[in-house]
Amino acid sequence: MTVYPLSFPQETAWLSSLILLLALAMVPFIWWQTRRRSRIAALLGVTVTAAAAVLLIYLIAVAPRLTWVAIGDGVLKVNTPPYARLEISRHDILAAYLADWQETPALAPALRTGGAAIADYRAGNFQLRNGADAVIMAAGSRVLVLRLAGRFVLLAPDDFDVFLEEFAQRIISLQPTPLAELAATALVEPPGMPPIARIVFLASGLLVIFFGWLVRFKKMLFLLSGYDERKVKDKDALAVFAGNFVMIIGFAMVIVQFFDFYGIIVFGVILVPFSIYAIYKMNKL
Repeated sequence: MTVYPLSFPQETAWLSSLILLLALAMVPFIWWQTRRRSRIAALLGVTVTAAAAVLLIYLIAVAPRLTWVAIGDGVLKVNTPPYARLEISRHDILAAYLADWQETPALAPALRTGGAAIADYRAGNFQLRNGADAVIMAAGSRVLVLRLAGRFVLLAPDDFDVFLEEFAQRIISLQPTPLAELAATALVEPPGMPPIARIVFLASGLLVIFFGWLVRFKKMLFLLSGYDERKVKDKDALAVFAGNFVMIIGFAMVIVQFFDFYGIIVFGVILVPFSIYAIYKMNKL
């Protein structure tokens, strides 16, 4: 079989590298900030941060290198770990044609149901604007569209033109784009964040606000991880700063539910330096 990988676009690689470096830098930083406090707090902080960093390494650095589509005689295999793995026979394909979802909005991804979406790079499971489920492996809007019985498959690997030529020779010939069919399809507007994620962010944000209120107004400093009253110079100042910081994070979690995946990325990127400053400031109080 001939294997065609999908590489990160340059701008996507830069963004992914920045996120990965920030995650890796947080591990020694958390250890350095908590090493003089509680041993349990330091171990817990490093463990959680390291686990998150390992997950990001897999999703950003490892999984994209294992993303590919392979062509055999009458068989097509699609691998987008850890989200989807398909083996498609030529008999499973109801239609195969070229399309650009910027020109045919019905094929544009509307909701990420289980996949990666960074800038123009998409790999995994999505819902299209026509309401259909789809497996996408592409770094742009011009794709090979395969219509199966229960879903769509949208592919645009590296060496796209060579891939199309071999696909037509070994799988099935390409057909004209059914523009009339796609134009007649009722479009589903992108719903943004999935409902369950909205509920999680809303509930978590309200809970974080409540804990911040307890710290700010009730002076319950023991709720702060690694708190040691023997090392605190001004308990009132610490309560005010820490409580305000926690409540701001809670309000941000409540607000971010109204945005899509990119809103979550912005929230995470802003949170990192903000948290670093807060930890530094609290160690001075």
